[in-house]
Amino acid sequence: MKAASALYRLLGDEARLRLLRVLSRDRFNVTELTGILGLAQSGVSRHLGMLKEAGLVAEEKDGAFTYY
Repeated sequence: MKAASALYRLLGDEARLRLLRVLSRDRFNVTELTGILGLAQSGVSRHLGMLKEAGLVAEEKDGAFTYY
């Protein structure tokens, strides 16, 4: 029950839902995501960290960039 509750809280944020929707179409790095979503870099990074910790987003390093 705690896991389900935590997942619902995680998905209850509009910014995280928007991130998941964008990332379902292609891979992007944080800089690209800030431009697409109009959010601050720190916010995008924080939300990606939460989604990654929950296993909803994977990261892939390509040269100097990390893509999600």
